[in-house]
Amino acid sequence: LVTPMFADGVIDEEAISRLVQWHIESGTDAIVVAGSTGESALLTIAEKQKLFHFVVKEVANRIPVIASVGLPSTQVTIDLSRIALEQGVDGLLIMTPAIVKPTQEGLYWHYKHIAESVALPIILYNV
Repeated sequence: LVTPMFADGVIDEEAISRLVQWHIESGTDAIVVAGSTGESALLTIAEKQKLFHFVVKEVANRIPVIASVGLPSTQVTIDLSRIALEQGVDGLLIMTPAIVKPTQEGLYWHYKHIAESVALPIILYNV
């Protein structure tokens, strides 16, 4: 799901509502919130929390809502995953940490810690 915003950087909830309805009416299987095309890199944690909450409310259990929460820091990813869980999302999309380039074993431990910390399904996203 793209994240429509006004010129001043405020999230356009009315446009998001229309997009959610369009996706549901069009037969979309699930919605990913705050993903790559959803301005993930530009949104604050507070904006992501608000966005997760708003989209979950708009979807109203009609299709799954997947929160994109992957960040280079394992602990920050866990914190954002817990926020997403509190907002009622159905699953998490977690990208491989960019910039820090962990080893294969490091990736294993990164995802293992997250999976043990948050009781939601995880989709691994390797950019």
